[in-house]
Amino acid sequence: MASHNQLFDDPHWGPLFEALEVLAAPLFAAGWKLVATETDESSEYGDSAFYDLERGADRIELEYYEHGQLVAYPNGETTDVDDQMPEPHFVLSDVGRADLVAEFRARRWV
Repeated sequence: MASHNQLFDDPHWGPLFEALEVLAAPLFAAGWKLVATETDESSEYGDSAFYDLERGADRIELEYYEHGQLVAYPNGETTDVDDQMPEPHFVLSDVGRADLVAEFRARRWV
C-alpha cells in the first residue's frame, strides 16, 4: 500500500486526495485523526479515494469520487449481508462547503 504522501504525488490519485483533504479539513480542525487511506478503481461508479477517520471511539469513512460526490459511512461496521457496507450517514453531490459543514454539524462531528 502506498503511503499517504505517495498517494498525493500520484498523478491519478493525487487530485482525489487533495480534494478529500480540503473536504475533511473541518473534521481535522475538530480533532479527528486520519488512521488510513484507501483507493478504489471502479468503471461502474468511478474511481474514489477514502479517508478512515477517528475521534475517540467514533470512526467514519469519507469516500470521494472522481465525479465530485462525497459519501460518509460508519467505519468498522458491515451488514450481515455479504459483508456489505452499512447505509451511509450522507451522500453529497456537488459538494459545497456550507452543505458539508451542515452535515458535519448535524452529526456533532464538528
